Amino acid sequence: EKMTPQERSLRFLKAVFFGKRDQAIQLAQKTLTEGTDSAGGYLVPEEFRAEVIRIAGQYGLARQFCRTMPMKRDKLNVPAAGATGATAYWVNEASQITASSPTFGNIQLDTKKLAAIATLSNEIVADADVDVLSYLYLLFAEAIAKAEDTQWLTGTGSPITGILGGASVNVVTMGSGDTAFSNIDADDLLDLIDAVDTGSETNARFYLHKNILTYIRKLKDSNGQYIWNAPAAGAPGTIWGYPYSTTDVMPSSGDSAVSTKFVAFGSGDYTLFGDRKTLELAVATEGTVGSDNLFEKDMQALRVIERVDIELAVQTAYAVLKTAAS
Repeated sequence: EKMTPQERSLRFLKAVFFGKRDQAIQLAQKTLTEGTDSAGGYLVPEEFRAEVIRIAGQYGLARQFCRTMPMKRDKLNVPAAGATGATAYWVNEASQITASSPTFGNIQLDTKKLAAIATLSNEIVADADVDVLSYLYLLFAEAIAKAEDTQWLTGTGSPITGILGGASVNVVTMGSGDTAFSNIDADDLLDLIDAVDTGSETNARFYLHKNILTYIRKLKDSNGQYIWNAPAAGAPGTIWGYPYSTTDVMPSSGDSAVSTKFVAFGSGDYTLFGDRKTLELAVATEGTVGSDNLFEKDMQALRVIERVDIELAVQTAYAVLKTAAS
């Protein structure tokens, strides 16, 4: 029987919910996660995974802009250029050329587990149709995307270090007395662009909360021209000619404080997104999830787990704006 990817994903999910092990295995064309009936976990078929990632791509900046590195194992070593490169010299005929000693480093992607869980009544499961399952896709995709973006942009090392938390990321501090987010001016953003390595501004963009964009939309350059350009004719909106992305995971106006980072600039090309490509799904009918006793309430719980890592390959390719201390 021929099925569209959407139909295949929906049948897979229904088979898992209703305990039809053989059908789920056949649809997924994979084995149980741990190879036993009692494990209760299934490797999600690629169609289902693609649907989740498709929605996550619409909501998740990390998956849209970072450089994806497929991982076949939990760890992946990626060589990186060191601080010292090659040097060219002008030399006279038959003169000795001074040797260069370029250095190399290593970036290790080490997968971290990201999980989400939700409970549903058996009545909802029994009546599951396209709309209900599409809603499930959306719920999990949003949760996964938000968690990934939070770590990439604002992570402080638990478990991932992001742009705002990077020790070597360039920091532009606003002028004396500019202790609030609302004190941002056009020159601050211009300095942010100037702070990144030469050439790394290619494909760069600003990352900020939507209500910080409200401040920026009012800013003008020395000629009285607004530095913000609205999206038009399919082209993205820009700040000083660079595109921007707004996201709720970045600090908002309510987080305004002294010595606080709140706007980031750079290209996702300089971040490695390690994708283990093992999205696991499991359904439980017993136990307690939150305050819900599944057996007592005639409910089921759906759990999704992925393993990814996000590493800033070149921290100096990014810059962050920070309020003044006083």
